[in-house]
Amino acid sequence: MDNRGMYVRSDVLLLFMAVLIFFPSFLAGETETPSRKLRIPKDPDVPAVDIKEKKDQGKAVDIPVTVETAKGDAMAGSIILNFDVLEIDIMDNGIEQKKAIPLEGIDSIDFVRWRGTERRKNEFVFYPSQTRITMVDKKIYECGRNIPLLNRLLFKNFKGNHFMYAYFYDYRKNNVWKNSGEPDMRYPEINPPAGTLLRIIFTKTGEKNILEKLLLK
Repeated sequence: MDNRGMYVRSDVLLLFMAVLIFFPSFLAGETETPSRKLRIPKDPDVPAVDIKEKKDQGKAVDIPVTVETAKGDAMAGSIILNFDVLEIDIMDNGIEQKKAIPLEGIDSIDFVRWRGTERRKNEFVFYPSQTRITMVDKKIYECGRNIPLLNRLLFKNFKGNHFMYAYFYDYRKNNVWKNSGEPDMRYPEINPPAGTLLRIIFTKTGEKNILEKLLLK
């Protein structure tokens, strides 16, 4: 074998190694640029549990409700739940304590304020940080912590089933929030995006009209 053949193969080998080194980097650069515009996040980590679930919970049941979103839309249907008691933290005479609230005694649940956490650079997730629970007897409980069991609820009506979310994402770009265009860092805390679950009104059996009964079958 002459020296020329050895030089040719050496050049081919070097070229092949260069391709292996730089081609993956080239691909990464191609996929990285569009992701800077808007990264679609995965579901956020579930925060620390503030509600204790009963071990002897029954099977999931349909709870008749009317839900309202931040846009102002109201929809009658039902939510699928496998618990019948919420254990929340409330303030009583300046002292934080736990309160077990049976669902059957709740008239409505309102999400009042959210708190944001930066998950990645300029990407924030906002969980409810203040929730108002109004009982049938008009007593009101204010919960200053997130209630994880209410973050994502399966809602169903005559249109089908879909999840409703009490939390949401937002992004900072050019010093403003992407959802609203507002510069104030605290703006999303009381101004969630249109599709965010804002209120749950529990429908009592005697309050359902004929139309609602037909839709919930």
